Amino acid sequence: MKDGQVNPMDGIMELEHWKNLKAVILDDFSIGNMAQNIAHLNYFCCDTPALTVEDVIQIKNLYFHPTQISSCHFVFRDLNIRQNLYNFLGPAEERGENDPMEKKKWCFQMSLEPTLVAMPEVVKDHLFQYLRYFDIVRLHKTCHDLRDYITVNRPNASYRMIEVFQAMNNIQVILKTEDKDGETNSFFLIYREQEGGCLIETAEYNRDNRRTRSVNGVNYLEAFFHDFGLLLKHQKSILFEMEITPFNSQKQRSQFWKAMQKVFEESGRIRSQRCILKHVSASDVLSILPFFDATCIEKMELTGMEDGKVNPMDGIIELKHWKNLKSVILDDFSIGNIAQNIAHLNYFCCITPELTGEDVLQIKNMFFHPTQISSCHFLFRGSNLKQNLYNFLGPAQERHENDHVKKWSFRSPIAQQELKVTIIHETISFKRIIK
Repeated sequence: MKDGQVNPMDGIMELEHWKNLKAVILDDFSIGNMAQNIAHLNYFCCDTPALTVEDVIQIKNLYFHPTQISSCHFVFRDLNIRQNLYNFLGPAEERGENDPMEKKKWCFQMSLEPTLVAMPEVVKDHLFQYLRYFDIVRLHKTCHDLRDYITVNRPNASYRMIEVFQAMNNIQVILKTEDKDGETNSFFLIYREQEGGCLIETAEYNRDNRRTRSVNGVNYLEAFFHDFGLLLKHQKSILFEMEITPFNSQKQRSQFWKAMQKVFEESGRIRSQRCILKHVSASDVLSILPFFDATCIEKMELTGMEDGKVNPMDGIIELKHWKNLKSVILDDFSIGNIAQNIAHLNYFCCITPELTGEDVLQIKNMFFHPTQISSCHFLFRGSNLKQNLYNFLGPAQERHENDHVKKWSFRSPIAQQELKVTIIHETISFKRIIK
């Protein structure tokens, strides 16, 4: 209009024409996110009501990358802006002859080394092995040229252990890596609830580098599940352990496992050798466990509601994961046909509301056959039950600590093996001894 006003023209970037342009001159118009939106052009010129130091940094960095831009010019109408730019750019290397304050020049040397974007994918694959997961996420968010590469190739996050703990108003995530020397490094994230959004804290174990970031308009649970989903998608190597513990209230626990199940559905099979799930119901386990790769999982630990109740978990026997397991701990859960269903395990532990003399006989005979079981422990709750076991096992061979500890030894028909049975308070243990 030639009225001295500069009008925003951000809508032009949405047109398909913009991507095909090579040169643009905007007189009395301006655009936002300049560095990002002009990188594909050869030449650009516009009026800008306010050119910030951040704009100059981004435009300067634009030239240090293999973009199409050759030159650009900006007209600003504020002497204060010019002084801020002088302060940022430092002493000028050249000044105009007539009026040294009107024309200043700076020169910045560009690196001759190839950028990450320009490198072949084989080289990028190798370099990404040395990046932490959150470095990869930052590149995905800030570098448009690398975004497709990261999305398609999904560089390995290379974590060995992932632990998730939910409190009333926050979630803590512990990520553990292992270097070539076997040394473990830990990285912590905490997603906290705050007014209007959430606060995300990050830190590395034994390092003074705690950082915080506020995210407006996003609940802390939404932020966590979004990031956790990305993490699982990038985790290509087999985890040693995944542990998940929601807050133990019925409403929060139900919402948590429902959201977690959706994350598992989108991220694909979880490959972890050890699975620890706490504050779960039997139905939770049967809906969540199928998302774990049955060929990888070897150890499993399940903890119920911690309400004093022992719930049957017989449905887990039907899952194909059960046959591949080597070690199982069931806290607040029990299974039936114990001897038959644990013979393939190396170790088993559970709480049982009732352990009969018949159960003990079957478990005892199991150790007298060439099964995989090495030891098992059962926690029972009832003095009458314990007395029945005493009567079945006969006189104890060893007694300790005011008769609270009793031990039995049985010779096995298998050469050079015997079975040790121990009752301590309300726990009975079976252990195979190889001489």
